[in-house]
Amino acid sequence: MSKPIDPVQLFSRLNDVAAGRVGRGAAPALADDVPPVTIDPARLEMIVEVMTEGESLDEFVNVFLANTAERIAHIRFLLDCNDREGTGREAHTLIGTAGNFGALQLSQLAGELRTACEAEDIGLARDLAERLTQAWAATSTAICAWVSNRSAPRAA
Repeated sequence: MSKPIDPVQLFSRLNDVAAGRVGRGAAPALADDVPPVTIDPARLEMIVEVMTEGESLDEFVNVFLANTAERIAHIRFLLDCNDREGTGREAHTLIGTAGNFGALQLSQLAGELRTACEAEDIGLARDLAERLTQAWAATSTAICAWVSNRSAPRAA
């Protein structure tokens, strides 16, 4: 990585290393019960830093979570209609919105879903849509916990 260091790129690289996707030699085997990295707290902090005075973090998070839930429901509907192209477009949008919000697992799965749609693999696309639903639940929990922890009073 070159200077100046971009914090998002740094955390992304560190996540790749931790997941065994980057490094020397063969990647270490990961246990099946190790959950993927769900959110990027540094990305969430960056969002907070650019919010204007008077904007509510809770409201901003709730809008993201509601919109993401609607998008995932729409993806599932499109798959039920066998609309591969529409599903791919929705997945493409989710890649960006989830990535911008630091929802790493959602963004990754949306990318895999888009690729499955482009490859015309509807079976894999359906499986990924189910995994998106599960990832949304984990993401929602993680982001709400982050917000709660961030707003909790600190001991002096």
